[in-house]
Amino acid sequence: MTHITAFAEKKEYRCYAMKKILYKKILVTHDGSELASKALPHAVAIARANDAEVLLLQVVRSVGQESALVGAPSIYPPIVTFGDTALETVKENKRRAKHQLEKIKAEFEANGVTHVNVYVEEGVGQDVITDIAKTEHCDLIVMSTHGRSGLGRVLLGSVADYVIRHAPCPVLVVRSR
Repeated sequence: MTHITAFAEKKEYRCYAMKKILYKKILVTHDGSELASKALPHAVAIARANDAEVLLLQVVRSVGQESALVGAPSIYPPIVTFGDTALETVKENKRRAKHQLEKIKAEFEANGVTHVNVYVEEGVGQDVITDIAKTEHCDLIVMSTHGRSGLGRVLLGSVADYVIRHAPCPVLVVRSR
């Protein structure tokens, strides 16, 4: 007798089939791209069906990450220091991210999702996503992905892949196609 047959004979399957899964707190990631917006209708539908709280998250690079992108200093004296340039860039990125997320929040609210909070955080995207999901006790993460495989994923890395493997809760990943 197989495990499935034994399971069905005991009628234990009814317990699993009857249990309703509730998502009370949903973390929705967005990076400002059109691709990221493809996951939004899914998040709205799930949030509305569960009367869930939604945490809209965008992660921007930190001052340290921005400083590393500035490059090597030239032989000419800089007008501003790398730290000042990076700090201004981070401030501007955070301002832009907050503005984008506020627009998305308004769309969620217009579609019947009443509990929406906006988070703009600095750091490495995959780490921030999993950390917030843990600290906020999220029941679901909704995000999008390019759906790359093989060498493309190895060379470019995959935030979605990391989040799937390290998240403390289920992850709904919406592919771009």
